Amino acid sequence: METQSVDVLLSRPGIYIVVTAAALAFCEVDPDGRCHQLRPRDFARDGELRPGGWHLDQGATFYGPLARVPS
Repeated sequence: METQSVDVLLSRPGIYIVVTAAALAFCEVDPDGRCHQLRPRDFARDGELRPGGWHLDQGATFYGPLARVPS
């Protein structure tokens, strides 16, 4: 799935690729709807991306979920 909506992203648990004009990143949405940044080298969680802290003025596209998180 491809979306530009954070609400859609947070409603479906799993691992996502986040693409912006300046960056490529990975995140994981857990079953509670929390979004965690993932380190690219080992996909370990590296902090929570809090609601209201998203800066999407230049646009971001989310691809996923690529894998489901166990519920």
